[in-house]
Amino acid sequence: MFAANDQMAAGARLALHRKGLRVPDDISLVGFDDLPASAFTIPPLTTVHQPTYQIGVALATHLLGVLQGQNAPMPSFTLSLTIRESTRQLR
Repeated sequence: MFAANDQMAAGARLALHRKGLRVPDDISLVGFDDLPASAFTIPPLTTVHQPTYQIGVALATHLLGVLQGQNAPMPSFTLSLTIRESTRQLR
């Protein structure tokens, strides 16, 4: 199961637990954001890491440029998968 962000993944894990499903034994769970707390959930959450600080700096710089009449394109950023214990390989 892929959640749109790590907080939604936490809610999904709780809902799965209440339905008697175990992560990752019965279903793998992946989040998006790589929040610091995601490493400390039970089980630790596999998640997509995005460079939020760099994205924020680039967006602020871009917005200031737009306000000054510049039209520079936004840079692209590299995302990475942080694999933890909420996923397992298929058998």
